[in-house]
Amino acid sequence: MFFFKNPEGIWIPCGPKQKGAVPTTMQELAAKGLASQILPPPITRTDFDKVLARQRPTVSKSDLDMADENVDVFDLDNEDRLDANLIA
Repeated sequence: MFFFKNPEGIWIPCGPKQKGAVPTTMQELAAKGLASQILPPPITRTDFDKVLARQRPTVSKSDLDMADENVDVFDLDNEDRLDANLIA
């Protein structure tokens, strides 16, 4: 990743051909005490798509089955069912 420093002292992400581009990372700049002077790169739709492609479920099928079983065992109504799914 490359950054350049604007006249106000803010480090802005850029490409390697940008005048004044410095090859560094946000972590390296932060380690130098410059974290408050970094403009993070914009988040794009592609970034979200990449995360969603590798994201795994946080609740397993067995967890959902157990929540449904609790609803049946304790005779919960629809509102209680939502609460039970949040707890499970």
